[in-house]
Amino acid sequence: MKEKVFSALVCGYGVPKNILNDKNYHTYLTQIFNFLFDRFANTSGTVVLSGGATDCFPPFKRTEAREMKKWFDQKIRIVQKETGQKIPWAFILDNKALSTVENILYFKPLAKNKIFIFAEKTRAERIKKISKKIFKNKVNYHRLR
Repeated sequence: MKEKVFSALVCGYGVPKNILNDKNYHTYLTQIFNFLFDRFANTSGTVVLSGGATDCFPPFKRTEAREMKKWFDQKIRIVQKETGQKIPWAFILDNKALSTVENILYFKPLAKNKIFIFAEKTRAERIKKISKKIFKNKVNYHRLR
């Protein structure tokens, strides 16, 4: 099996009513997708979508990770249709994490080679501090706008 060149953690931040129409999530996930696509479109890697059951809408069963996967699936279908290019990334859903610390701790055993961690702006500094301790400064940060 081919070795994965990068590992990316995408931290969720709640479950919107409809992730495919949510402007905030769309902006956040588009920046992440574009960053990864620009650098790793033809590269094998692992994208961990992290976030547990924080659904505020009945029947309260959705997770941040599963909702983000819906968004990425749709985005990848569009890109593949427009470009004919297959994206060789493996997606792993972490449906358990309910905090910043859990996002990082559950990601740690999956993180290999080039490591990227993405979080929305309000948690960026906290993520950076925690991950520096856990990963010993081996994490690449990309500041989202």
